[in-house]
Amino acid sequence: ALPISKTLVVHPSDTVETLCQLCAQKFKLASKEGYGIFLYQGGKYHRLAADVHPQEIKAVLQSQEGSFYFVYRKAEEEEARGGKEGKDSGENRTVDHVKEDRKS
Repeated sequence: ALPISKTLVVHPSDTVETLCQLCAQKFKLASKEGYGIFLYQGGKYHRLAADVHPQEIKAVLQSQEGSFYFVYRKAEEEEARGGKEGKDSGENRTVDHVKEDRKS
């Protein structure tokens, strides 16, 4: 299956936990258990903690060279336990752009 890509509006105060809820709704998943937000950079996935603010990460990474993506995906068993970095399983839903809502 090909990855699905969406652009979501994320407030600077929103956390990964909030973004996970948004993604579960947007991608119409029956079960969101085991899913998380991952930073995909340099060919590797890095799971982000629930209390992290994606807009802060985006601001830092945009000032550096290279591309990155926020990916909403199901964690592999070792990742869910906090183990190794993930590989591409093809079951990803890419949050292509995390747009800042400057109204709040």
